[in-house]
Amino acid sequence: MKRSILLFGFFFLTISAFGQNTLIVDNTGSAPTGDHIYTNLQDAIDAAQAGDVIQVMPSPTQNGNINLNSKNNLTISGIGINPQLLGTPTAERSQVGNIVIIGSSNIVLTGFTGAILQVANASASSTELILDKMHITGFTIESLSNSVFRNSFINTSANSKIESPASGIQFVNCIVTGVFPSIHNTNFTNNIIYSYNSVVSNNILNSVFRNNIIISNNQFTTNPSNSDNSVYEFNYSENPLPTSGTNAGTGNIGTLTGTLFVDSNIDFNTPWNRIWRPELGSNNLIDAGKDGTNIGPTGGSSPYKLDSSPLPFIKDLIAPITIKKGTDTEVTIKAKGN
Repeated sequence: MKRSILLFGFFFLTISAFGQNTLIVDNTGSAPTGDHIYTNLQDAIDAAQAGDVIQVMPSPTQNGNINLNSKNNLTISGIGINPQLLGTPTAERSQVGNIVIIGSSNIVLTGFTGAILQVANASASSTELILDKMHITGFTIESLSNSVFRNSFINTSANSKIESPASGIQFVNCIVTGVFPSIHNTNFTNNIIYSYNSVVSNNILNSVFRNNIIISNNQFTTNPSNSDNSVYEFNYSENPLPTSGTNAGTGNIGTLTGTLFVDSNIDFNTPWNRIWRPELGSNNLIDAGKDGTNIGPTGGSSPYKLDSSPLPFIKDLIAPITIKKGTDTEVTIKAKGN
């Protein structure tokens, strides 16, 4: 049997389901009708069963707030162009508002922009979440365990916090910028932790900071009394890290030769811009992490990349007017991605 498919663009999207459904969400008003196609993201989440995949098409319209209550083993992807790229039209982003997660496990969220995350229901804790390639604009994390934030751009605010009983939380290869009052039971590995004019945290407890670039002039680095039972290893920080008292640390770097980053546009007196390139300019930090890779988000297991995206999206599907059952059909697919 011969199948001829002509591809244009960067990626070809293939959906293959083995014992699972792929649910499509398209709120643009141009979605086709049929099973497993929704115009509302919450409706798709409510209908999804364990093992299902939800793919959210790019749109100029935000998909609104969503609630994952007692949901297990779901993958929810905002597909298309990565929102961190300069000049990306809003129409090609998958946007979402508040994400409230209650009593759920094995959830993967990837590719969304504008999300505010809340996992704080003490009566129904959640576990094993993966948030990948996200733009998160704030969070409250309490009733959550064994979860990973990866390769994401994360803005924090005075309301953002990670507090007990949260445990086993990891930030890996992210850019974390802003302020949050509390950090408990959290590991930060190969991140940029950036605050240009305010306190990152004045309550650090039982946490590990390893292979990070820490850019701040605040209590996070200057007042050890704000940190207890925490470890600081192989980080770069121009200011001293709190490695005394109940804390410990080794291998930290305080001075550099050359510039910190190759990107000359980075201005440490302003908020971090999501289009700035985090590639290192100083040899002091290259292959200098505890694991032998770079210090900062370009090292470690999943280097931070501006040009990555979870999935491409199909722009056009050109086929004959009539597709006959049981016959070979030539189609043209135009897809777009990073």
